Amino acid sequence: MNPLLSIVIPTCDRAVLLVHTVKAYVDYFYEKNVEILVSDNFSTPETYQALEVWIKEGKIRYVRTDKRLSMPDHWEFAWQKASGEYIMFNGDDDICLISGFRNQMLDFLHEHRPNMVGWRLGQYYHPAWHKQEEENTFSFQRNVTGGVYEFNVPYILREYGKISCEFFPHALALIFRKEIADAVKKKHERICWHWAPDLTSSVLLLAESKCKYYFIDFPIGFGGKSANSNAIGHDKRAPKETEKRQKTFFDEFGDTDPMPYHPIKIFTLFNYVASALSVGKEKYPEYFGEHQIDFDYEEFFYKMYMDISEIYVRQPLLQKGDMEKFDRYAKSVDREKAEKAYKRFLEIKRVADIEAGQRKEENPLEQRSYVRENHAKIDCNEYRINNAYELDKYANKFLTKYFTFNGMQMNQLYQSKWVTPLYEYYPHYKETNIESTLLKYEPPNNVEQMSFAEIKKTIIKKIVKRIKFYFS
Repeated sequence: MNPLLSIVIPTCDRAVLLVHTVKAYVDYFYEKNVEILVSDNFSTPETYQALEVWIKEGKIRYVRTDKRLSMPDHWEFAWQKASGEYIMFNGDDDICLISGFRNQMLDFLHEHRPNMVGWRLGQYYHPAWHKQEEENTFSFQRNVTGGVYEFNVPYILREYGKISCEFFPHALALIFRKEIADAVKKKHERICWHWAPDLTSSVLLLAESKCKYYFIDFPIGFGGKSANSNAIGHDKRAPKETEKRQKTFFDEFGDTDPMPYHPIKIFTLFNYVASALSVGKEKYPEYFGEHQIDFDYEEFFYKMYMDISEIYVRQPLLQKGDMEKFDRYAKSVDREKAEKAYKRFLEIKRVADIEAGQRKEENPLEQRSYVRENHAKIDCNEYRINNAYELDKYANKFLTKYFTFNGMQMNQLYQSKWVTPLYEYYPHYKETNIESTLLKYEPPNNVEQMSFAEIKKTIIKKIVKRIKFYFS
């Protein structure tokens, strides 16, 4: 009998971080209906040695490529080795599903049989991160509803056309049904396309599944950032040598087109996001056409102008003349929208230049542990936490301390009845005249005696009683 869930952990020469991620899942899921699959992208022997005991005890499955693959090719190799009914990708420095929500997630899969379910992630900056104010800290978004929603898929894809979407299922915060991935592969060769396997897979899975996509508006896992992360090269304050990781990432593509089907080949973060939608348009033209799914070109142009100017992030792979190249492309598509986008960009650049001058006067080390209006950041050193495995054990306590819903602490949630329109938390959704609320229900009689674990389970399990959250 196949397991209910396969946790697929792609890895490449990061054994020091990998061992903590694997331990967090092995300690919890061993002898449960869950497969832990580590896929090794032709690493040095240290990777196998770090896992050898678990492999021999049968606690994890281990597969290895016979040569070094690009990241999209490796992800494609990895998911096909999984045997579970559902699949979850998990980076080798992440804990994408923390211990306090694992049983609830298995219950959710059993009870609701979703095609896909996504959620929010917190962020863990591992020790040896280059910024002292962020090194060994855990941060997460606080202005969330705590609800579980079933979304209309075309709505999600149209929102993604704005090159951002609040509720889009990023592949590292997503569980999907394997039979849907098999269907995509049969029609279109693969689910993980270059350049963005974590986004192209989600776009194609959404288009194939068409329905039963749920989103948990709560950070039930965390992503990791370390000195070896691909993303470090985009940090403007990172050492210059960190840009080499970005170049290595592309060298592994060989002669493969890194942005198939995308009309403008400029290597920036927002174009990374946009290229995934181009793959979807190519592979599912009838579905995208029927539901009017396309780029919001003014938003796309605006964000690309910001990216190429490197206002907030470094773009290590920009080429000389990329701004002029993009400007010509934008005006050839829609001159009026391009000019509007450029005016917006100039205003943001003016504000960003002022903010940059102000930040020079701040002491970053005073910001190691703080609570802001929408985010909390915790100094893990204060709790003697030094890796992802140890953070996994404490994350629930941090969430309990900092989360509020409608002004209530999380552990007081069930002491009152409540109905919350989504636009109270995200005002821009009010413009769409959404008539939707969270489920209203009576609190348990024994609420004062409920443990925090029972309350968490109720959040995931009870609040979703057939909530329908459709946008058209």
